[in-house]
Amino acid sequence: MVNLFRYILKKILAAIPLFFIITFLVFVIPRYSPGSPLTHFQDLTGKPVPQAVIDALVEKYDDGRPLIIQYFSYMGEVFTGNFGETLTVAPGTPIIDILKIIIPRTMELTLIPFILSSYVGIRLGIFASKHHNKLGDALIRLLSLVSTSMPIFWFAALLKYFSGYYLQIWTNGVIDDQKSSYVIISMFPCIS
Repeated sequence: MVNLFRYILKKILAAIPLFFIITFLVFVIPRYSPGSPLTHFQDLTGKPVPQAVIDALVEKYDDGRPLIIQYFSYMGEVFTGNFGETLTVAPGTPIIDILKIIIPRTMELTLIPFILSSYVGIRLGIFASKHHNKLGDALIRLLSLVSTSMPIFWFAALLKYFSGYYLQIWTNGVIDDQKSSYVIISMFPCIS
């Protein structure tokens, strides 16, 4: 038990510098890449942004301090829960407000399948171990091979197609967007 505690503590301590290295790279790389986020912001709006607005944004977000000082200032804001404001999704909206909307939906879309797949996987594993080298075991091995080999986005598209076409259950999930319907229809033209 002591060895396990020591191992976990060692992994946690190793994760701390890794966290700072990754956040530093994520912070620095966009600043040294060609162009500027404000240039891309100008392209995303679909219309030219006045130079005065761009100059005001440059003054607001690029304070001219050394990069390492900017990084530690940024990390201080992150640790206090201030992630800044979005420029593209809903300009001027704090990112924390967007995360409050997105995180519950993400949790719903990941936790429910995780719990269901764990339950089904354990039940199938128990069945396969009780019927070792028999037809049921072979079918479960084939199912697990196919399910781990198939990309999840393709499986989701097939599941959506078959549930809609054969069962007449058309759904886009909780987040009902038109883009996913267009993707499915473009992949399977017979359902349009």
